[in-house]
Amino acid sequence: MKNQPPVERKPFMAINDLSKIFHNRMRRLAEDQGMNESYRHLLFHLSHKDGVTQLDLANLTHLKPPTISVTLRKMEQEGYVRRQQDENDQRAVRVFLTDKGKEFNRSSKKLIDSLDKQVVEGISNVEIKQLLDLLDRMYYNLTGEDPKERCCCRRTPEEKF
Repeated sequence: MKNQPPVERKPFMAINDLSKIFHNRMRRLAEDQGMNESYRHLLFHLSHKDGVTQLDLANLTHLKPPTISVTLRKMEQEGYVRRQQDENDQRAVRVFLTDKGKEFNRSSKKLIDSLDKQVVEGISNVEIKQLLDLLDRMYYNLTGEDPKERCCCRRTPEEKF
């Protein structure tokens, strides 16, 4: 490996690195608190849209419907969610958080807030808003979707970070 030029750092490489670090830290923190990390993503979406269908949950999380079905079965057995047939469409199954699922979300939120605070340390609110705007544009460039329409976790410009 003689005199190889340095690898050009690309935005997606940086985003991917941060994502890996975040997920690894969340996994470790969750394990330390006895949480099943694989449930966090589904429970997060249910906390914002309780009673969505399994198909809606698959679309929100970008997971395949069979993966959702298997995970929800385990979550239901462990008491985090309950599923019931839609009253108007017998083909659809709606998913609801139980009290245990809501408590799991509260604990997860504390962990996420702690990491979020750490990651933006020394960065101004203006810079954070600029970053979020840029990430939204990247999301749109990749998906053609307005992330503000899809995601339930967007901050308003007035919200303090």
